[in-house]
Amino acid sequence: VALLMDDSDPRFYFLETWCYWGINDFDKARSSIEIGLYKFPDNVKLNYLKGKLYRHFNRSEVGIEYIKRALSLDSLNEERQIEYVESLLALDLIGDYYYDNRDYKNCIPYFRKCVEEVRLNLPDSLRLDFLSSISRLAGSYDDVDMLDSALYYSEIIIGEEFKGGTVMDNSNYA
Repeated sequence: VALLMDDSDPRFYFLETWCYWGINDFDKARSSIEIGLYKFPDNVKLNYLKGKLYRHFNRSEVGIEYIKRALSLDSLNEERQIEYVESLLALDLIGDYYYDNRDYKNCIPYFRKCVEEVRLNLPDSLRLDFLSSISRLAGSYDDVDMLDSALYYSEIIIGEEFKGGTVMDNSNYA
């Protein structure tokens, strides 16, 4: 599809980047996204995709900045380009970047915002996809010695795992 588009359209670079990413050619994916952002620096989806891509290069600080920029640009648009669930995944991804670098204090606000939005606004069928976010939030609170909060979110995990009579595999939450 990207080959049929004109490179004056930011979707060309978005799709081309995904194509390279899909075949694990991350260097070409990075090159494509860089060109796209040079031409379209305020494109929400290109900024978001670059943020996600930079996780493969172990460049957390770059990834965080581009995801934050995408969310900020998107909040200025009346017609959102990032779907609601995807915006929650973006918050989760920023939290992940900090969490992976053992920066628990900075990951907490992103996981907490994600988790609270999920708990308030998503149906049960989608909430289960965010159990790992709740688990990492609880663990992060534990790591910064905020044990009441760690316990609170741990209890939420237990409640979500047993919702609907289904027990989740706990191997990811140990």
